[in-house]
Amino acid sequence: MEGVLGVRTYIPKTNKLDDFGVRWKRKFISDNPTLVDINLNIFGIWAYDATIALAMAIEKVGIGNTKFGYKLSEALSNTRFNGLSGDFKVVDGKLQTPIFEIINVIGHGEKRVGFWTPYKGLTKNLDTHDMSNNNIYSSSKNDIGSIIWPGYLYSIPKGWEIPTIGKKLKIGVPIKSNIFLKVEDNNYTEFLKVTYDHSTNTTQATGFCIDVFLAVLKILPYDLPHEFVPYANHEGQMAGTYDDLISQLYHG
Repeated sequence: MEGVLGVRTYIPKTNKLDDFGVRWKRKFISDNPTLVDINLNIFGIWAYDATIALAMAIEKVGIGNTKFGYKLSEALSNTRFNGLSGDFKVVDGKLQTPIFEIINVIGHGEKRVGFWTPYKGLTKNLDTHDMSNNNIYSSSKNDIGSIIWPGYLYSIPKGWEIPTIGKKLKIGVPIKSNIFLKVEDNNYTEFLKVTYDHSTNTTQATGFCIDVFLAVLKILPYDLPHEFVPYANHEGQMAGTYDDLISQLYHG
């Protein structure tokens, strides 16, 4: 993973969040003594803030209101407060777009190289007091910190500038159901779906994850021959666990 770049939702470090995390973990372990190494994640934090927002909206509207549903929706849209996840507000019926941290994996650790915000784009430092200034938006890599690439390089890898006949990049793709059978699969196929074409003897991978990968390929300054390889056995079923898949990718 050396040199890998990743993003994660930015949650400000506050005493309120730390205190809540300690209380939550103590209660969770008390209720689930057999589970270990459990930590509160971003979805739990969002759920807590959403519950607080709903309670505030109900308190504002009142249970006996004759137009409770409409008024509750309106009250939620106008609810603003500083929650565990930071500034909580609903825009057009949806939670506001979060801020993302850009992380560079270094050895067994990581370093933050910048942020992405819906107003500023890429930025090295986060200025929460100037988030609404729409006049300056950056998509330039020069506005984030230096990145250490695989091989401990500071220069951006160029890859294959001219397509070669060498080996293609093989991308292991997990499957949810038998790829040889034409059976309707409802296991989050909008994210990833793998199908097999008997007439051409080829496998096709589609879905949001694939779309993101292909979109990134289009903006690379070089060609990257690749193929999607389903992680399946000869019967068309998943050939192992996700850990097995990662292990095989690691060991080649």
